[in-house]
Amino acid sequence: MIRLNQHNSTPPVGINVMPLVDVIFILLIFFLLTSHVQQGLVLDLPAVKTSETVTQQYWMVSITAEDQLQFNGIDIEKTALKKLLLMAQKKVKSRRLIVLNMDKHATVDTLVFVMDTVRQIGLYNLVISTETAAETEVINDQ
Repeated sequence: MIRLNQHNSTPPVGINVMPLVDVIFILLIFFLLTSHVQQGLVLDLPAVKTSETVTQQYWMVSITAEDQLQFNGIDIEKTALKKLLLMAQKKVKSRRLIVLNMDKHATVDTLVFVMDTVRQIGLYNLVISTETAAETEVINDQ
C-alpha cells in the first residue's frame, strides 16, 4: 500500500506578535532610560486674587521672618514639629487641613522643611495662607 503525505497547503491562521512585543519592550526601555524624574512637592497654591476662606477644621503652622516655627500660635522648635503633628493626628481621627502662614522674609529652606515634615507623616492637605488684593490695598493706603 502506498502512503501519501497529505499536507495542508493553507498556512496556520494567526498573527505572530513576538516582533511586536520586542519592539514595545525596546521602546519601554528607551523611555525609562531617557526620562528625567524630578522629585518635588506638588502644591495647589492659591493665587492672591482668587484666594478662598478656609471653612474646615485646620492646624496652623506659622513661619516667622526669623524662621521660627509656631504650631497653632505656640512657639516650637523645628525638631518638635513632626512629633506635635503626629500627636495631633492621633487625637483627631479625621484628616485635617494644614494652613501654612509664612512671613515673606522667611527662607525657602524652612518652607521646604515644613512641607516635607507634613508629607512624612502622611498629611497631604496643605494650603498656604495669603492676603486678598483688597486687604493688601488697605494696608498699603495706611
